[in-house]
Amino acid sequence: MGRQIVFHMLEEDRTEFFRMLSSRHSFVAASWTSSTPTVGLCESPGEEQVSLGLWQPRSDMERGRKRVEREDGSIAYDFDRRISVLEFDPSVIVTHSGTPALLQGRLYSFLNEMDAETSALFRTAKLWINRNFESSPLKMLGGYVGPAAMRWYREGGILLPMFNPPATPAWEEFIANQHGPLSASS
Repeated sequence: MGRQIVFHMLEEDRTEFFRMLSSRHSFVAASWTSSTPTVGLCESPGEEQVSLGLWQPRSDMERGRKRVEREDGSIAYDFDRRISVLEFDPSVIVTHSGTPALLQGRLYSFLNEMDAETSALFRTAKLWINRNFESSPLKMLGGYVGPAAMRWYREGGILLPMFNPPATPAWEEFIANQHGPLSASS
């Protein structure tokens, strides 16, 4: 099943998160998905707005990509989920019913048992988020909200799960109640 921590982060939160992580660990990052099997490292992971693979470099561990055929027949290359790599999925601003909304992001390991270096990276990230972010005001979503994302939310922003939900009565009620009297229990 793996391990994860979910969050809402705006760019300011993401930049601070990666600044902290790089001050405590030597790690590398690369786009999780690519059109080629080659792993090209990104220089500034805090500026990336795509899913990233994160790991601490070790010479004895090859972080290669695995060929994946998509439902539409296209070919992509993702990191092999059986190796010790963390997947960082950033929060993304979308439009829901004409209103800006922030999708939930996550830091995830597909493995329950990670190697020592990746486990330490995950533990540092999780502890920092626990200490520096607030618990989500929406129990249904859970997770944490970064300081910039919380200011945005308090100014009327909408928090969503990891997907932009369909405009069903139940979802629209959940969204409408985020800043109303039921927000603490939503």
